[in-house]
Amino acid sequence: MKNVLIIIFIAAAIAVYFSFIKPIYSEINTLRGEREHLNDLLSQSREVAKKRDELVAIYNSISQDDLAMLEKSVPEKPEQMKLLLIFDNIAKKNGVLLKSIDIQDKNSSPGSGEALQIFSSLPFGLKVSSSYGSFYNFLKDMEANLRLTDIKTIDFSSGEKDFYEFNINGFVYWKKQKEIKNE
Repeated sequence: MKNVLIIIFIAAAIAVYFSFIKPIYSEINTLRGEREHLNDLLSQSREVAKKRDELVAIYNSISQDDLAMLEKSVPEKPEQMKLLLIFDNIAKKNGVLLKSIDIQDKNSSPGSGEALQIFSSLPFGLKVSSSYGSFYNFLKDMEANLRLTDIKTIDFSSGEKDFYEFNINGFVYWKKQKEIKNE
């Protein structure tokens, strides 16, 4: 009778193990894995928050004058009229005859990657007439101008004596979205 009772207890222990303890043990292991994953996510979240705080501190350390210059360099809107005035003023300053300005309304992307999300470019074309020296000074003033400008092509044709016609094509840039607000 003793042996039968021992076999019954062993069978009951095995049944209890497979029906109750093993599923709970499996669930505990699953929860441990989830806990490790959540701890990793929490650690990554803390790193991101630390980096955000560092970037906000750097942003807050930028002077208002520098932010104003940055706004002039890459404004939040295309500002076609301001661009016309900039080109006109630079042309007048250098004695360059500004024959036509073609600022296209279509926006194009400046390149690839993250820049696509933040910046957009505005294509423009200029037709000017001047001497080579005046045109050279005109280009130097465009380069020194705060508005970020890429000149892609320059074509020219000769005219009377030291007077040439220049066709300039390029892009100016502007921000599509606002900066991250300070919290």
